[in-house]
Amino acid sequence: MDPGSQGQRRIFIHVDPRFTRTSAKADIFARLRSGTDIAFLGGMIKYILDNNLYDEFYVKNYTNASFFVSPRYNLMMGFSRGITIFKSL
Repeated sequence: MDPGSQGQRRIFIHVDPRFTRTSAKADIFARLRSGTDIAFLGGMIKYILDNNLYDEFYVKNYTNASFFVSPRYNLMMGFSRGITIFKSL
């Protein structure tokens, strides 16, 4: 997608806990509180994936994102090798 294609105006969003000169130039300034950055990023990722706002060709051909989670993934694969699962007696 070409920035500014077809005369569309792009919105500049600045996310920072402090108000800076960049914040003053932004269309939207989102002030994050301490410890909320991961939740904010997770929400952005969910929105992008749910609305198909990413370049699928680029992700499939030039990144390893398609290998992060395979359909065969299960909970046991998420643990490190050093963890032993104890069964109750």
